[in-house]
Amino acid sequence: MGRPRLKPDFDLSKASTVPLRQVVGDFNKFHADYQAVIMDGVVVVRSEGPRAPYLDSPSEVKLETITGLSLAERRIFAGLDPG
Repeated sequence: MGRPRLKPDFDLSKASTVPLRQVVGDFNKFHADYQAVIMDGVVVVRSEGPRAPYLDSPSEVKLETITGLSLAERRIFAGLDPG
């Protein structure tokens, strides 16, 4: 396979932009199993197949400051913990 190119053969300047709606539309054209939407300025990508009801329900997470990714994950996904 070889090593990836260090410099891409296209322009990555910050002046080059693509509207977010176009990015989402192009994503959806090429990913039949997933759909992207823009919700409150955030791109949300979801499976088109069966979904976990927990992920479709309103969040029970309260606004708080959490230090550490692992602790944040445990708090956010506590509703899925069978124990």
